[in-house]
Amino acid sequence: MQLFVRAQELHTLEVTGQETVAQIKAHVASLEGIAPEDQVVLLAGSPLEDEATLGQCGVEALTTLEVAGRMLGG
Repeated sequence: MQLFVRAQELHTLEVTGQETVAQIKAHVASLEGIAPEDQVVLLAGSPLEDEATLGQCGVEALTTLEVAGRMLGG
């Protein structure tokens, strides 16, 4: 299935749904040079856990995931 990932640019990825969020972060790192530990992947504004698969998160075909940078401080 196709998935859209919006980081600094919009990317189209071909995925199965079995990929983990951590794998998506690694792919974004290779595309944009943003370290995985500095990324937060969001689905409808909610952060996704690195260990979860896309299917477990409810990601369906043609879903857009947002990738935001981690904020320093607290």
